[in-house]
Amino acid sequence: SVVPYKAYQAMAANHLLVTRVGPAMDDLLAGLEPVPGLSLVPAGDSQALAEAILEVKSNYDELRLSSKTRELYDRRLSNAVIKKELSRIEELL
Repeated sequence: SVVPYKAYQAMAANHLLVTRVGPAMDDLLAGLEPVPGLSLVPAGDSQALAEAILEVKSNYDELRLSSKTRELYDRRLSNAVIKKELSRIEELL
């Protein structure tokens, strides 16, 4: 499974992110506390999506200031993390 590019870029920019629950996001968030600024909604649940969007709209300034999506990016998706993981895999070969 792959983290969607839009999600990857939003987190790198510390933007608020509303995206669907799925295997890639589950893997990314495994073992972590909820991430401020990141809202996950079930696939196909338009009501949950609408509620998440309205939550962002209603509380944008507060959510934007407390967003920790960049910290998630730095911890799990940054070039340094990927390089380290690739080096580890290379050593196993």
